[in-house]
Amino acid sequence: SKSMAQVQEGGKQNRSEVLAAICSFMKTKIIASSDDRISIVFFSCHLTKNAVDLPFIHVYRKLDFPDASGIKELDKLAQNSATFDSTYCAWPNAPQEASLCDALSVCHNLFKEVEKFNCSRRIFLFTDNDNPNSINKNEQQKTIQRAHDLYDQNVD
Repeated sequence: SKSMAQVQEGGKQNRSEVLAAICSFMKTKIIASSDDRISIVFFSCHLTKNAVDLPFIHVYRKLDFPDASGIKELDKLAQNSATFDSTYCAWPNAPQEASLCDALSVCHNLFKEVEKFNCSRRIFLFTDNDNPNSINKNEQQKTIQRAHDLYDQNVD
């Protein structure tokens, strides 16, 4: 979202901080749990790239083992906000708010692709919006239901 691109105190953007945190997380997973798989999904961006073709949701990295080249590529993206903005967030083409329910559906679909493996499934959601889809109550209810469905399927 546009607000994720705003510069905070100290000259950093929320988005850059999130991408740096994901890089750090991936580094620890390589060392501590080499069997874990990680996917990165952007939502509310102008690119649509996902297996179920839901709009404004881009699967940047399919569910796979973390590796050094993936970390390096993501770190490079985190360091260059202009590249990130021009590639993924070309406003005004990107929506003000994409469907969080759709983003959760894309994540669920990614999990289905590897459900034959016995592993924990978690979604870490980074957003600066404490009340997503608040303007559209129907969409908000769908999102809450989708989150409950994921929880019932043992997704944390």
